[in-house]
Amino acid sequence: MAKTPSVIVPRRAVELSSGNGGQPQFLSDWRSAGAYVLLAEPGAGKTEAFTAEAKETGATFKTARDFITLRSQTFDTTRPIFIDGLDEIRAGSGSHRAPLDDIRRRLDELGRPAFRLSCREADWRSAVDLERLKAVAPGGELAELHLQELCDADILAILRALSVDRPDEFLAESERHGVRPLLANPLLLNLIVNAVGTHGSRWPENRSAIYSMACAQLAVEHNEEHRAERRGNQSSIDPLLKDAGLISALCLLAGIQGVSDKGGADQGLEMPVDVLPSALGVGDPRAALSSKLFVVDGGFHVPRHRTIAEYLAAGAIADQIQNGLPIGRVLSLMSGADGGIVDPLRGLHAWLATRCIPERAVLIERDPLGVVLYGDLRSFSTEEKKQVLIALHREAQRFAWFRKGHWEDHPFGA
Repeated sequence: MAKTPSVIVPRRAVELSSGNGGQPQFLSDWRSAGAYVLLAEPGAGKTEAFTAEAKETGATFKTARDFITLRSQTFDTTRPIFIDGLDEIRAGSGSHRAPLDDIRRRLDELGRPAFRLSCREADWRSAVDLERLKAVAPGGELAELHLQELCDADILAILRALSVDRPDEFLAESERHGVRPLLANPLLLNLIVNAVGTHGSRWPENRSAIYSMACAQLAVEHNEEHRAERRGNQSSIDPLLKDAGLISALCLLAGIQGVSDKGGADQGLEMPVDVLPSALGVGDPRAALSSKLFVVDGGFHVPRHRTIAEYLAAGAIADQIQNGLPIGRVLSLMSGADGGIVDPLRGLHAWLATRCIPERAVLIERDPLGVVLYGDLRSFSTEEKKQVLIALHREAQRFAWFRKGHWEDHPFGA
């Protein structure tokens, strides 16, 4: 996520199994806990919350991938270790079990210190994962925290930090345009401000428009020298967005961590940039990778944020389907052994249902809840919304607790 806000607001979380009736508390209230897992939807600010907590307590912050991979690193085990992004390494693994076991093994090697782990709600296997982590938690206790959305005071503080004119009016306008609930997510708040402008003069009508406007802005190169270097001096950003979508689709579907500038054969989860044109038909991969749609992490290019990658990838896949790629082949890449969409790809699937209108009915049936939570239902027709409701009803009949861990109500407003 773009680090635009210069203010970090104190975040609140809820422990549903606690004795306080599930009342929100500041994340700092759990500083004495031996271990906890922090769960939230994409873009909710898990990484920023962890970074702030680690900084304020003098603790160590590591991505889950680095925590597992960099074996020579040492830790001050007198302070908690913040391990960020279990969902990201699960997305690049063929198994939900292996990445968590790798983390457990590493914690066990370190003498089972205090730790904090973050994960997307959709990628957390509540009861199973909880019990497995308790085995390496201090005292066998692990709190399951759900990060709360930004409140109005938090949103106003961030809007002021972003130099938005008349933040209160901005909030009121978001309500009128039906996107007020999205401001409670830090990523979407940032995207909306970028898309609308600090004067609040370009309000979109739905989530798709927000992402479209934000991605277009991220694709624009404002530096004249870099813009001149782009092949053919292209004035249109459409080719760049197409290339970014194809690269994002590769990263998500193949579990590739990033794209390297180095040539040579593919090594593990790293794809050399010179392989991309022949493998995908990407027109100008270096232009796409050097745009603000991607960031450099650990020596290679990765999507700026997973939800942005999901939106762009869905558009690229929808284009391929329109050109003859069978929807069955796409679904086979996204589905598990039981035929259901694998958790790390539910966001991509939901955006595909939004952006691939001819195959929308098929995609709704595969994962109606994911389509509601992670896509843009406002763009659906009345008949398609009815299909979603019928499919949700079937899910509820099959398993009454199918919404467990996904209690947000605002996505259903559409």
